[in-house]
Amino acid sequence: MEHLFGLLLIAWWIGMIADCTRNEPDRETWLWIVILLSLPGALAYFAVRFLPRHTPGFAPTNFLKRWTRSRELQAAESAARTIGKAHHFMRLGQLYRELALDKKAARAFDRAVEKEPNNLDALWERARTRLATGDPAKALEDLEHLLELDPAHKFGDASLALGQALVLTGYHERAREHLENHLERWSHPVALVLLASVLIRLDEKEEARKRLLRAIDTIRSGPSYYYRNHRAVLSQAKRMLRRT
Repeated sequence: MEHLFGLLLIAWWIGMIADCTRNEPDRETWLWIVILLSLPGALAYFAVRFLPRHTPGFAPTNFLKRWTRSRELQAAESAARTIGKAHHFMRLGQLYRELALDKKAARAFDRAVEKEPNNLDALWERARTRLATGDPAKALEDLEHLLELDPAHKFGDASLALGQALVLTGYHERAREHLENHLERWSHPVALVLLASVLIRLDEKEEARKRLLRAIDTIRSGPSYYYRNHRAVLSQAKRMLRRT
């Protein structure tokens, strides 16, 4: 039995090597980890790369992600220090955010915008980070600038983020106007729920109910992948509808 269990472990280890070779973009680093560390390395690869790729919703711990991507992070930090162009700080900020180092990500995106004030991606990434770290007023500034340069940036995602920033900063009338204009172009269920929350604050509950019902119908009538991706929004809309 022990002999069979050992053979199964070896087969699983080889399977992780094969998966890494076929599917992993950063295969050189991961092959080094899996081969050098043997089963512990294969377990790290399985948890950090294999499971997230094959299991929707699975996410490794921040500590494990930082450990396995430490070499990649060191290279990005060195490039930002020694070369220091906007795209180097962009890459560094994206890595920091993926590793849940939001304050460091915000500083990196600050440097990217300093280097190129009209860089659309840098403004977008900094705005997203500012929203995530509880600074909607500064995110609002970035998003207004960004949408002046490109009103349809990220196929409406930047416009939706502006609506969120307006709500979070308490500009409810502006938020209502912006979200209604947004929905004429993009039928985001999130925008409908956000607009409903604004209408409730403005004591227009019947209008809010109409938006919530529309959001629910939009999600339910969509294809299965669309329904899965919006289940949290659907639950929120139902809760709001019951309270309204």
